[in-house]
Amino acid sequence: MTKIVSSLREAILRLGSVILSFERIYGVKLSYSTGFVNFSRLRATENLLELEKLAVVLKKTVYEKYNIPIITIKTENIDYIIDGHHRAYVKYLLDYEGISAYRIEFSDYMSRASYDIRGLRTIKTGEELPEEYTPWKAVIKLIEYYRKLYGGEVKLKKVRVSIDFLVPTQKYVEKNKLEKEYDVRREKIAPIVCLEYEGKYYILDGHIRSLKAKLQGEKEIDVLVLIPKVPVTPGVSRTCIISGLRSLDDVEVIEA
Repeated sequence: MTKIVSSLREAILRLGSVILSFERIYGVKLSYSTGFVNFSRLRATENLLELEKLAVVLKKTVYEKYNIPIITIKTENIDYIIDGHHRAYVKYLLDYEGISAYRIEFSDYMSRASYDIRGLRTIKTGEELPEEYTPWKAVIKLIEYYRKLYGGEVKLKKVRVSIDFLVPTQKYVEKNKLEKEYDVRREKIAPIVCLEYEGKYYILDGHIRSLKAKLQGEKEIDVLVLIPKVPVTPGVSRTCIISGLRSLDDVEVIEA
């Protein structure tokens, strides 16, 4: 299982280790402060993030209130991320203004690597995760896909919406999958992912979970909404009109 910082105590221990390492390398005495760092002054020191680890951090942040400060080196104009790239990137995707950090004061520090957090990419490590994280990896891949498609930032937001506002983007679901027993109130295990356009939520991932919720009498459900930061008319909206898909009532259940 992917290892992430699980407690403030562990974060403090890492902070102490980082400070000690920098003091030995640069021959200086360093101190730190705790504060909030806006993303406008935050720079990454690595440009590839592990997809599997990102999926774990995203799920924990969205549904488990995971909020461990990152560690940065603070200079006059920039905070360089030393530890916590995945936590920072998830907060960025969720459209936070910034993130809490342990800030090591080192005004003369110059990082050999410096990357805009908006341009970070993911890499698959091949590490096996429990099945519950598979949909969260899919969320990240969808964000990257639409970021390339629209040529701009794509953020993520959890909202509670009426079932009636969900629009399917596929006509059929398999009966055997729909009849699988599970409680839709635990949809946080596998999020429903949508694009919002003109008050409707077009389902990108989670058709069976959405239809199951409707059949079980749910009136509202939590969804994760992809939010392009550039004005777009999603192609799925045109496809749904052509296919006659306007609500979950238009989905047909077929034998596998």
